[in-house]
Amino acid sequence: MSNEADELIDEGGNPNEMEAPLPPGTPEARFRCEAEAAVRHQPLRRLSQSQIKNTLHDIGEAMLGDDADPLLATVAPIIDSWPKDRLVSPKNKGLDGFFRGDQQLFQPHLDAQVELAIAIGRALTEPVARRTKVFGPCATDADTGNDVACAKEFIQRWGERILRRPLTTEDTEFYAKAMRGTGATAFADVAALLFASPDFFFLIETVTPEDSLPAHQLATRLSYQLWDAPPDDQLWNAARTGALDTQEGYAEEVDRLLNAPKAEQVLESFFSQWLTLQHAPDLTSALQFKDYLALVGPDKPTAAASAALKDDLLGSVRALLRSDKELASFLTDTHVYTSDPYISSIYGVAPWDMQSTPPQAQEPRAGLLTRIAFVASGSTSTHPILKGVRIREKLLCDEIPPPPPNVEEIASQVALPEGLASERQIFDAKTSPPTCVGCHFMINPLGFATENFDSLGRTRDLAKIFDSDGELMGEVKVDTAVVPQVLFDDEESTASNAADLTKLIVDSKKVEACFAIQYFRFTYNRAKEDEAFDGCALAVMENRLRRGGSIRQAIRELVMSKDFTTRRIAL
Repeated sequence: MSNEADELIDEGGNPNEMEAPLPPGTPEARFRCEAEAAVRHQPLRRLSQSQIKNTLHDIGEAMLGDDADPLLATVAPIIDSWPKDRLVSPKNKGLDGFFRGDQQLFQPHLDAQVELAIAIGRALTEPVARRTKVFGPCATDADTGNDVACAKEFIQRWGERILRRPLTTEDTEFYAKAMRGTGATAFADVAALLFASPDFFFLIETVTPEDSLPAHQLATRLSYQLWDAPPDDQLWNAARTGALDTQEGYAEEVDRLLNAPKAEQVLESFFSQWLTLQHAPDLTSALQFKDYLALVGPDKPTAAASAALKDDLLGSVRALLRSDKELASFLTDTHVYTSDPYISSIYGVAPWDMQSTPPQAQEPRAGLLTRIAFVASGSTSTHPILKGVRIREKLLCDEIPPPPPNVEEIASQVALPEGLASERQIFDAKTSPPTCVGCHFMINPLGFATENFDSLGRTRDLAKIFDSDGELMGEVKVDTAVVPQVLFDDEESTASNAADLTKLIVDSKKVEACFAIQYFRFTYNRAKEDEAFDGCALAVMENRLRRGGSIRQAIRELVMSKDFTTRRIAL
């Protein structure tokens, strides 16, 4: 299938908007698609825990309809018992990145897979009514002579869905060999053998150099990419009939899947992992400390408030996806997406009724960088360095070198400001040694630009300093003027606050490239991309986003490209 980004003219003979010139002064794109670039091979991948749950849900629903929930409840503890998927990133510390990237396989995984398959087999055959529903009346009648034929009918009916590939006569005979004896146990063994197959637990793709993926494998790759689930009946039918082998048929299925609620749920999960919402602050965790309690004041946050600040950010994600606006609108969106009274009060708006247009926060709120999930810490410190690292690494995708091994010793020798000092003054001093400046010039300013928000996300002009007993020691004026170095070696671009910084980031077009990087890693289960092989896949998304395309349009560009629809192997 052709890649529209590689063509000057689209299929209708019109100029391709992907090649239209950008306004003068627009920074250059980060990625380029070289004509001779090869498509990198995709290694064998195992399903993630969430994908296994979704797969079992879809199969169970197809087999049992409304009776699927008891089956899923039976096997859920087994899925939950095996090693949790870890977040995988270039740093590979399990603290950020994507769960899909965890492709490690340990013995507990294999033991749990066998246990799960056996449990599914038993659950499908007991009680008798369920066995009749799944295998047919021939599995529960008095005639045991038809049991093997009954099992083969089950394999032929459901094997294709369980294994996610067409079945051969040899497949049917192989799985029917599990039918030893009669009764529920024999039928359970047949089902268990199917669910224990590597085809169920792994995304197995044909080992053929430079070929397009066979239709059923392409359907599987597309469905798990966009839905975290196996192909539904319509997608599978498109693969079976050959419709998926045509440009039009494949595009139709791509659009259908992308516009379904399941796709939005997967994208929410992607954004949550990309923006490290797993580390969003718990505003209640430090309430036992007197200094934090004094800072908080009489109106204390609740556990619901800590959940609501995540919902607020994800609400902005949903608004972005449903509006099909450009990615920059996500950075500048100042609407508030929560009905929680505490979080709403911090934003200075009434709680959202979840139906009408969300209320809009006023200045100095400036969008994503000033959302409570981004500026709050849940402690007395605003942690400006952590904020700066998050913006630099997660939104701009710039690499920050590791600190020197003796960083604690260096910091201990720094003379701190005397008397009351703001966190900016303290961290400026701590990171002033020459061995620190090389990295912190790209970190500190990004964090300092939002220091006019306290550690609960409330606006402030003065920072209140408390001692450990909660006594107010004084107030210090906050300073948010910075030289942020969004584009390195840019000493002239300054920002006086988060709004200025947001504009510099939007104008830099770096977030568009960063989205391409992050979504590429999410798609291909990689910790890091290799531009020599992956430049085309990255360029096609970045190019679409830089030209005002929506998230869905950028993803569509990727899954329609040859980088997604073909598979090459290392020879």
